[in-house]
Amino acid sequence: ATEKILASTREIDALIGAGSDGVAADVRLQTAMPNTRYTARLIQVPRASARTCTAGDPGVAVGELFTDGSGTGSTRLPGPPMAGATGAWVSVDGPPKPGRVIGEFYTSEILAAL
Repeated sequence: ATEKILASTREIDALIGAGSDGVAADVRLQTAMPNTRYTARLIQVPRASARTCTAGDPGVAVGELFTDGSGTGSTRLPGPPMAGATGAWVSVDGPPKPGRVIGEFYTSEILAAL
């Protein structure tokens, strides 16, 4: 059976869970920039501090999330379980605005137990 934990803030909802088929997060972003592509990540922990959280890294599932005209979008992030993982969280980041180096960044803020 899969147990899911809802990690929610004003901007993001992430339903995170693990089961026999792996680890997954259903992510919903609201009040973001309309008609924009965001990168969403499901990050399993614990992880070495030197490890990055990019596509292809162990314990990281990466996907795209596109917002509609009102700034709302959703995606599902499935991935294989990482050996020794005890929790997971979600991050979502978008492109930087003109003249900026860093884009919008959202996180589930809660570490969901796996």
